[in-house]
Amino acid sequence: MSVIISKFLVIASLAALLVGSSAAAAGKKTVSWNDELCRNSVAFDPVKVDEQRLRDTVQLLFDSAKLQAPMVSMPFQPQAISRLDAAETDRQCKAALEATRNLKLVPLAGIEDYRRAKIAETRDWCEFEAIKIRGFRDPAALREYTPAASCSKFIDALEGKSDLVAAFRETVDQNCKRNASPAQCAARELANLQKADGPDWARLYLTTFGWSNCAIKYALLNADSKKRGAMLDALEKQFLKTFEVVKDQCDAPQDGHPEFGEIALFDANVAPATPATQWNVGAMGVFCGSAKFYPNKIVAYVYGISYDRLKTGKPLAGTFIVDGKVTQLMLQPYDDVALTPVDADFVGNLLHARAVSVSIKDYNSPYPDRIKLEDTETKLRSALKACYKF
Repeated sequence: MSVIISKFLVIASLAALLVGSSAAAAGKKTVSWNDELCRNSVAFDPVKVDEQRLRDTVQLLFDSAKLQAPMVSMPFQPQAISRLDAAETDRQCKAALEATRNLKLVPLAGIEDYRRAKIAETRDWCEFEAIKIRGFRDPAALREYTPAASCSKFIDALEGKSDLVAAFRETVDQNCKRNASPAQCAARELANLQKADGPDWARLYLTTFGWSNCAIKYALLNADSKKRGAMLDALEKQFLKTFEVVKDQCDAPQDGHPEFGEIALFDANVAPATPATQWNVGAMGVFCGSAKFYPNKIVAYVYGISYDRLKTGKPLAGTFIVDGKVTQLMLQPYDDVALTPVDADFVGNLLHARAVSVSIKDYNSPYPDRIKLEDTETKLRSALKACYKF
């Protein structure tokens, strides 16, 4: 009898265990997010893990777009300065700071330090952008961004304390030396001096390509990027050890030019059915040059320019804005893209960029095209391993 009872108890225990396991499995929930190629998901037991903390932690570590401070679009002509909206920028800044402060986080080691670093970065960037907006109208305001005190020579020229035209010519010369077509780059900018509002064009250029390009390297966004990047890497590794992340619904990388080799490809954020007058590029790519395309150089290209424009063979003047740093490049048509070599600084800025936009001069749309940035560092490292030291 005792043997029968024992067998019954074992069977009952197993049945209870199976029922319990089924109930636990049934009670599981999932948090998901997307990177460039895949959907990522984490299954968790809501009895053991607070769902809101998990969602907020995923947002901070893997999906932080809504926590970022705004990037102000640069005015490309003096008349556009009046359209800069300081109040809207301030509203977005406050929203980003509040959202970051209010996150409920899984207690990973160092995560609160990372939150504080992100808040400090956002505050500093918001101050930088607010001062820059005011500086387009009142150059003296630029002095208020004290981390960039060494960039004051541009403010001196803007205020009339030194020769405006001489400073403009010197800045154009320095910037265009890095361009694939230096002479065309300089001629295009210097031609603006001959316009009726030539001094306004010179002041705009000195504020954008002079002071802003000089000052931006002192912003915490750039100055502390390596430190924050190391903190984020450590937190991501902790998260992956704590939770099992599953990747699925992965798309194969796009590559329409096998002769380029491996490409880091980034789509433009253009909504379906957007009129052609409202956008210029459909994607931006970066690859390591070959014997056919700029040997031993890094090459950037844009896709989406019309065939009629490309077949003229005339270069396109492109302006790339990476986290507020402006680079002007002359892009040479090739097949269905336009490409140009870029320097290591361009790639370095792109590696940890939060916002990138591309503007093509005298083409369909006057508005910069925003580029989607997902898994940027991984893609760049893979595509450029042969010609860039990380």
